[in-house]
Amino acid sequence: MIHARRSRAVRRACLQAGGLYCPAVILWSGSLHESRLLKINFMSWQKTLIQLAPVILAMMVPSSACADDSRQQANDDSAFSQSLRIEYDHRPRTLLLTGQAVRKILFMEIYTMAHYLEADTLEAGESVYQAMLESPGVKQVTMIFSRALRADQIQKSLLSGIKSNSSNESYQQMQPDIRAFMDAIGDDVDQGDEFGLRWYPDGTMEAFFQGDSIISIKNNELAKTMWTMWFGERAVVDRKTLVDRLVTNP
Repeated sequence: MIHARRSRAVRRACLQAGGLYCPAVILWSGSLHESRLLKINFMSWQKTLIQLAPVILAMMVPSSACADDSRQQANDDSAFSQSLRIEYDHRPRTLLLTGQAVRKILFMEIYTMAHYLEADTLEAGESVYQAMLESPGVKQVTMIFSRALRADQIQKSLLSGIKSNSSNESYQQMQPDIRAFMDAIGDDVDQGDEFGLRWYPDGTMEAFFQGDSIISIKNNELAKTMWTMWFGERAVVDRKTLVDRLVTNP
């Protein structure tokens, strides 16, 4: 047993040397009298985790055991408009902000997002989340990236989300449109870049990057699967915050 006084001395020495004292990861070698503490430099530890962020991002679909740790409500509304004005089917439409959220992996913020729904199109139902998926109105998700990412990292994470929220049969049937959608996401992103998805009543899903349309695919099943990533039971964000501006209780 290591004496408490010695433990405190070790902790002080480690902190004074600029290291990170973490009992769970302290390594010892030799006998107790000849033990040597392997100090962990905080800056090196932080740099390593940041370098691992792309790998962690590829595993964006959370397990039920850690889902709550990877979600956080977005409290700053300033990044997103309260409403959007678009034109669809030869007439203007107004989309209202229903809520926003932050996607996090461990302590790393990946993106902030806002969700919009066409005014007066939400149908009453047992679940507001299901109603969001079934609403006949125009819907839009707008994401602002919090860090630079490569295109292939975004593609892998989206593919994982699509596959985990669809049956094997449905996934196979959507393959041609999934490939076309992934091919369109060919640009790396920088911090602050904006990516958007708009789901129209006729089943068309249109993707935007930096305000420019990059692809339009008419596949209602694919669009619904994408929305399920944020509103389904295994949502990758806190879905409550995406509907907190609606009168209907989730």
